[in-house]
Amino acid sequence: RDPDGDWSSDVCSSDLLPASLAAAPKRHIALLFAYEGWAHSGLAYQPNLSSSPLPTVEGCILAALEQARLIEPKIEMDGFGCGFERCGRTDAGVSSSAQVINLWVRSALDDPMGTKALVGKGEAMEGFEEVVIQANGASLDALEATNAVASTSKALPASHVEIPYLAVINRFLPSTIRMLAWSPVSPSFSSRFSCIWRHYKYFFSRSEERRVGKECME
Repeated sequence: RDPDGDWSSDVCSSDLLPASLAAAPKRHIALLFAYEGWAHSGLAYQPNLSSSPLPTVEGCILAALEQARLIEPKIEMDGFGCGFERCGRTDAGVSSSAQVINLWVRSALDDPMGTKALVGKGEAMEGFEEVVIQANGASLDALEATNAVASTSKALPASHVEIPYLAVINRFLPSTIRMLAWSPVSPSFSSRFSCIWRHYKYFFSRSEERRVGKECME
């Protein structure tokens, strides 16, 4: 944190971070987030986007993850080199209050997935702690309060304090996208195929002013 108590960008670029993210411990997490669709050219990442001046939601998220040094530079392939998956797509102009993605990110823990205890035992990766760290607001102040464990980093060994993912990622995102919660998940979890149901709501304006305005633009 800086002298004012805010999360500094140095959190993601200091000498304390590993020189190579490839050698850093990784964990599989799910991220719950919301976004305002009218500010973006759809959810799904589009390489070399030139047909619209607006960025995609995933394009902004991937850029934020790279800036935060939580993932290595994305690779133009399925999963972008970090096992990235989405629950579902939304078109340009469509908003979401509870979208979910899953991916592998850098961890501050020595053994975030508990693999060391399973070496040589051939046991399945089961029994993951069902903990969801939730934010009670869209502001960074609320997100940081939810991740208050980070403030105890001086009192606890580094291996016991996880990266405050919400605060770190939100710092690099535009105000139209907010990470709301994260959860550890098993290696086999898929936000797309593990999803039980999806819920959509459609809103249509009945305003005469909006209808006339649209006709004038056409």
